[in-house]
Amino acid sequence: FMSPFSRFWYNDFWGTPLDSPYTHKSYRPLVIQSFRLDATVSSEPWIFHLSNGLLYAVCAWLVVDVLLQPALRAGVAAADSVKRNVLILSGVWFAAHPVHVESIAGIVGRAEIMSAIFCMLGAKFGDQRRLLSSTACFAAACLCKETAVVIPAMLGAVEILATFITPRKQVAKSSGGKMKENEQWERVIAYLAASFGYLLFRSWLFSSSRGSTSTLKGSVMLEDSFMQHMHPLDKFRTALFVMAKYTQLMVWPGALSCDYGLGVIDPVTSWMSVEMAFVMLAASSVLAWVFYGLLQLHKTGDSSPLLAVGWAFAPLVPASHIVDIGTVMAERLAFTPTIGVAMLICHLCGLAAASKPKIWRKLQIALFAICLWFGIRTLNRIPDWEESQTLFLADVKSHPRGVKLLDSAAKQLVLDDPALGFEYAKRAQEITDEYKGIFEYERYITGLLQMANLKVRTEKWAEGANLTEAIEYTDEILRHAEEVDKLDEDTARAVYTIKATAFFRLGRPSQDQNLFATAIENFKIAEGLDKSSRGDRVLYCEYATCLAQGGQKEEAYEKFHKCYSREPEEDLLVADLGNYAILMKELSGVDIKDDREAAANATMKWGDSTISAIEKYMAHEGFRQSHTKAWMKVIGDVKLLQSGINVPREEN
Repeated sequence: FMSPFSRFWYNDFWGTPLDSPYTHKSYRPLVIQSFRLDATVSSEPWIFHLSNGLLYAVCAWLVVDVLLQPALRAGVAAADSVKRNVLILSGVWFAAHPVHVESIAGIVGRAEIMSAIFCMLGAKFGDQRRLLSSTACFAAACLCKETAVVIPAMLGAVEILATFITPRKQVAKSSGGKMKENEQWERVIAYLAASFGYLLFRSWLFSSSRGSTSTLKGSVMLEDSFMQHMHPLDKFRTALFVMAKYTQLMVWPGALSCDYGLGVIDPVTSWMSVEMAFVMLAASSVLAWVFYGLLQLHKTGDSSPLLAVGWAFAPLVPASHIVDIGTVMAERLAFTPTIGVAMLICHLCGLAAASKPKIWRKLQIALFAICLWFGIRTLNRIPDWEESQTLFLADVKSHPRGVKLLDSAAKQLVLDDPALGFEYAKRAQEITDEYKGIFEYERYITGLLQMANLKVRTEKWAEGANLTEAIEYTDEILRHAEEVDKLDEDTARAVYTIKATAFFRLGRPSQDQNLFATAIENFKIAEGLDKSSRGDRVLYCEYATCLAQGGQKEEAYEKFHKCYSREPEEDLLVADLGNYAILMKELSGVDIKDDREAAANATMKWGDSTISAIEKYMAHEGFRQSHTKAWMKVIGDVKLLQSGINVPREEN
């Protein structure tokens, strides 16, 4: 966060240059600048969480002030005390919603909160006819989260509908006789200008980036994006089901999850399924509300019911898989839509309070009970987000078939509970295998690659069988690719990296030099396919370790250095740094017992690099403190050799 100020305007949200073919295309500079401001106060996590909490409080207040209160005034004739109760209950419903935990506890969720704040300010200024301020706020919202582009477009569409559907006498009445018809069109122009202006800006911004066309880029796994790898009809049905799940998540959240990938959301392969029945139920409810909103707009000129639908579902349009996105479904994407549901609840409760006092009394009790339940759910959910391990283990319990959840939990348990970790990894593999047949050719390739990668990951506990299967999967991918001449460079690099890693790990127990040679041959092919500007630790750290095991230590140093000079240190694993430290120790000369001159020459060449490598290793949060004494001894031996003092043989 303390990089030069200008850098943030030329990188995407994840730090990749905008003109890179590997950019994520999430351009959110205002959120990054807010992180920068936090970092000027403190680099500790608490400041970022505090800022998220304060922003959320502002957002909840704006929901009541900007959207709920005006909607209640416009559409409900009830006593002020009754309206106040309606506002309090609707506002608390929004503020206590458990689906918001991800956006608050997860630091990157600030994008949703800031985007919603600017969208509501834009709507407020639009109602006040401060159109330049409104347009500026919507532009800021889009620079916080690109999905905000749909909000001004939605507001413009509602204004157009109001112009044609609302009788003129109702327009005059609803505006106190002061609003003229052309004022509506001014707002329409301002709203649409904000949306289309941002789309043009975004098109220009990424015009120099060709984007990635790989089937599997870097660490993007099948469980993250299986929607991209399905038959179009299955994808369409599954996308409809995802939209219905968002509706259910907003109204009545069930078991929550940090990931809704394969196994949590299953592919919908038939029209005659329970999932499609659920889709029909959700769609019928939404269409009924749209019809009611149009009817209210025509009869009374009150656009708040229609606006509630717009706020609830317009932000989900970019997440509807019209275009490929990086996730199947995410709770953070339901943040802004819950504003619309709060408006809907406020409107219904207001009508009941005004015309059906008995029903309203029962509704108050029910809504209070729901808010209490939401609050308890939220308080119980917050500790799950304390760290990665607590999050994945909690979500595996509620979603035992989630492939990414199982795989992530397995990685978290490598050191603490390898037996349970293997069980989770094996279950993830079995669930992935169930879906091999539903993908088209390119999607099938991705599925094979995912399984090969998973086999390599589980090798830490299996005794070679998984590695052999991983090699078989990669060979099958290459056979298929040869038949149809389809395999882009990124996917091919991933295939050869996995294949090489499997051969290398097969050879490690017996130090089989033939397997090492085969691994190195495949690593070389993968390296030749690497066109990125990043280090790709999966490729280069494994490659370097393989070279070191095969006796090619100086070549191993070059590969480690290639990775470290291009990859951020925080992305490197403790195992990578440990292997690098071991290599440098072997190069440094401290292990040479009988040739003092050779040891001195080696130390002269490699001593400083050895000390630096060990210090980086020891500074990593995953370093085992019980090893400190041994590594400090190595540093001491290197310094002795550097000063011309021979290391005593018995201590070497």
